[in-house]
Amino acid sequence: MGKLMELGGVYHLVDHAVDKNNVFEDPDNYRFFIERYKSLVTPVVDTMAYCLMPNHFHFAIRVKNRAKMLQLSPQLLESWQLSKSSSDYAFQRRVSKQFSNFFSSYTQAFNKQQSRRGALFEGNFCRLKVTDRSYYNNLICYIHHNPVKHGFCENFKDWFHSSYWALVFDEQPTFLRRDLVFPSFGGKEAYIEALENWKLRVMNFE
Repeated sequence: MGKLMELGGVYHLVDHAVDKNNVFEDPDNYRFFIERYKSLVTPVVDTMAYCLMPNHFHFAIRVKNRAKMLQLSPQLLESWQLSKSSSDYAFQRRVSKQFSNFFSSYTQAFNKQQSRRGALFEGNFCRLKVTDRSYYNNLICYIHHNPVKHGFCENFKDWFHSSYWALVFDEQPTFLRRDLVFPSFGGKEAYIEALENWKLRVMNFE
């Protein structure tokens, strides 16, 4: 899975399908991908934004620190062989393992559905560490505008396989961390305005 991510670190995650194939072929694929993600990955990361497109995806996540992970159920921690005495490295390895399990689970289900074999994703997924607030805010905007960049739609609001509407409809429960998104922009309305006015620029996001 490549270099381990830091506990508490904020990252931009990207991965593409192999050989210009698709990662998602129908609406059920998108739904299953997110359900598997919520089940296997959200115990170890906070998720601020995502966008799923036919041949690749983007996530903005924060790796939970050891204190947060130690608040998980004792049964889960025992199955992971983690405890208060475990090293940070052991927690980092668990984060990596959860991502590995997630990609493997989705690939197996997708291959079975599509009657295909072999790898689905391009090796180790790319993880770029987010270092400051400006980078973070631009990343959130970039992720939601990505379908426009790649020609999948003309308006980012028309792409329903992203986190935009789940974040905006804050009366609905979600696994997304609105409290880690809106305050960075100055509130929900400022977040919406920033996204609507954001212009694609050359940035080291892929």
